Amino acid sequence: GVNDPFSSIHDRIKGIADEYDIRVVDFVDYLSDVRDLKLVRVNRFDTHPSEMMHGRMAQVLSQKIREAWPDLFSMEIEQPERGQR
Repeated sequence: GVNDPFSSIHDRIKGIADEYDIRVVDFVDYLSDVRDLKLVRVNRFDTHPSEMMHGRMAQVLSQKIREAWPDLFSMEIEQPERGQR
């Protein structure tokens, strides 16, 4: 997997969040199949997440939200009647 150069920072943030019962999703946990950090960054000058990484982040967050609030996705959404908005 990826060697996380910021693991100590991630661990500290997770510890603080845990003290306040805040859920944290560390995306490094979902990169075990990535061998090269270049694949998850825009480029060597811009370390923001790449398009591939944004897709992976969206999948993980969707899964986590569904796990945390399963009823949210089973509710029927009331549609407005025609002419009412």
